[in-house]
Amino acid sequence: MSNEKYGLKRLVHAAASSTTAPGNPQMFGYLGESTAILKATVWPELVEMTKHITANVNFMQQSVTLVNGATIKLFSAELNTHWRGLSFNLMVIDEVLYPPTDGKENDMKRHIGTKIVLLSAMTRLEYNEYRGWKLPDDENGAKLGYLVEYTDGGEPNDSRHDGYISWSPKEQADNAYRPTEGMPFGLAVEALKKGHQVARSGWNGKGMYVLLMDGAPEGVSASPEAAEKHRIPSGFTLKIAPFLAIMTAQGTVSTWAPSVNDALADDWAIV
Repeated sequence: MSNEKYGLKRLVHAAASSTTAPGNPQMFGYLGESTAILKATVWPELVEMTKHITANVNFMQQSVTLVNGATIKLFSAELNTHWRGLSFNLMVIDEVLYPPTDGKENDMKRHIGTKIVLLSAMTRLEYNEYRGWKLPDDENGAKLGYLVEYTDGGEPNDSRHDGYISWSPKEQADNAYRPTEGMPFGLAVEALKKGHQVARSGWNGKGMYVLLMDGAPEGVSASPEAAEKHRIPSGFTLKIAPFLAIMTAQGTVSTWAPSVNDALADDWAIV
């Protein structure tokens, strides 16, 4: 995609996101820039669409009056018709700029992730300043969020951090991550698979925790002494599947399986 088309795509997205109601003043700013780019292009597939959007915008601008900073919207049938037409035309332009393909490049598949990260509260502007970047003019620097550092490997992209860092809006991060104190059992299992030890805060025994044992899937051969002791054939290859074990309050280790209460609890933590 050319730089011009990419720039136009961002403006179209911004305009579409601001069409929550007819006559949004911010929308006209985005659309003014969009139509200026469109009129200067020679893309045949967009010429006719430009005429429609220009007509939509012109009518809507004439139908909106700003008084003391408040927007008075004239909800006439014609205005709403132009508003709906504008929203539709924006979607069409988006498809023209970035059409779906059958190739792997745009083959979006649903994924779910489990990773352990470090979060530090930081606005978008603070993050850009932290990285030594200039905040783009079309981004909200006051937006709340976090600096996110990934701790599960990967090449660092900042010398001040051991893991790869990025920025995430607060709402998305809060929905995606939970503190490692107060996890459901499913996340505790994922932590076990990553090599961590976990325990419930409600356990009374001091020093108790669960760990995942690798076992011996390839098998181990029993020595003559072990074979005789355990009454198995000499040289027998014993294959041991991975299993959960628990360190008890007495300092001994035994195999472990969660109870229903354990599986449904939300008080698991990495220890």
